[in-house]
Amino acid sequence: MNHSLILFSLSFFFLQISNVRQIRKDLLVELRNGLKHNQISSLDSHRNQLVSPRTQIYNYLEGETIADMLDFLSKELIRLQTEQTIHLFILLADRYRYQREATETGHRTRSIEQQKLEDYVFQEVFII
Repeated sequence: MNHSLILFSLSFFFLQISNVRQIRKDLLVELRNGLKHNQISSLDSHRNQLVSPRTQIYNYLEGETIADMLDFLSKELIRLQTEQTIHLFILLADRYRYQREATETGHRTRSIEQQKLEDYVFQEVFII
């Protein structure tokens, strides 16, 4: 069953490709002819100059590379900010824990001193 699903998906994919080819046939013919004669170029809107296909490809790749780098840096900045926030919460939790431990130590010390005082009083009462 899994095999038939894969075959169906592949056939559907190839059918879509052939439909796109039929729709864009005139553009594909123009592209093939231009590649044969190395005549493909476009007009740079800012400088009103013709731009070669190689320059177009370089510009595209450069743009993609810069976009990927900016995306990566943006994600890293978000990760770093999240990490810093978590670190601050950990520091606050440690501070509260140390305060609770100090309070408990103080209570324990007073409790031990009170117990010693009560033991001393008890011993003094029974010795008499």
